[in-house]
Amino acid sequence: MKIDYGNYSASSVGSHVTIAPSLETLMRELHHRMPRISYVVKNVSQLEVWGVTVYHDYELVGIINIEHHHVEGVKFDSYNIRSERIKTKRKAKGSGSKNIKQTKHFKNAVKICMDSFKRTEPSAIATKIISEVGGDIQSMVNTVGAQGRAFLTGQYEAVLSYLTGATPMSPELIEAIKVDGQSRYDNLRIAKAVQHSFASNYGVCIRTEKDGTITMVDMNDMNVRMETTSTYDLPTNYQEKFAILKIMEYKQPIEHVGVKFEESPDLYFLVGGETITTC
Repeated sequence: MKIDYGNYSASSVGSHVTIAPSLETLMRELHHRMPRISYVVKNVSQLEVWGVTVYHDYELVGIINIEHHHVEGVKFDSYNIRSERIKTKRKAKGSGSKNIKQTKHFKNAVKICMDSFKRTEPSAIATKIISEVGGDIQSMVNTVGAQGRAFLTGQYEAVLSYLTGATPMSPELIEAIKVDGQSRYDNLRIAKAVQHSFASNYGVCIRTEKDGTITMVDMNDMNVRMETTSTYDLPTNYQEKFAILKIMEYKQPIEHVGVKFEESPDLYFLVGGETITTC
């Protein structure tokens, strides 16, 4: 059973935390039935784990929390299970969410988890990645365009005066256009070139997952083409582009290569074809 304790592995005096018995029993049963799930400790109270997030491979599929009850001299635990797959008509007691089911029965908890903690279908994963990358690219182009317009606005009077023949073009304006204006134009041109490749389905989208998995979506068939933990499994041209973008700043597009976005996990769009760089 794979558990990531994170910052909860020990207290300041070195005492290790323990897992609430009812939670540990459920976790072990789920691991037996679904070997590819893992847990990350979420909630600790008095050095006892009573909440975990649940991952199926790299995908976060839900949260389990245990509540301790003491009613009329009777002690018992209840299971609070949260997942996007859970859709209830009423909000859970003590919560504003309709994505939670609560039960005090172990067998019911197992069934709810088995029904809810499933991986998303590859086609849905691909759609989500492509949608997020597309939105980030559009936002990038909008930002770069706004920066270009800001430059023109700042030089508006000087340019208008020159165009109307009122004054000659000043050396300061010529220098500003050559340096600042050229830079902003290049940024917009490159951003729009990368956007054009994305809109033309010319390339792949990549998401780096929590566990190090690289999920690659081919824009040609709009489906997950590969899930790997090694960049060497990527096609050679994409290995090069991916390596270049990993060391670049976020939202810094490179023509014929692509762009990287910080989404935690990171998202990439890699332009198709061979890697072309210019000096």
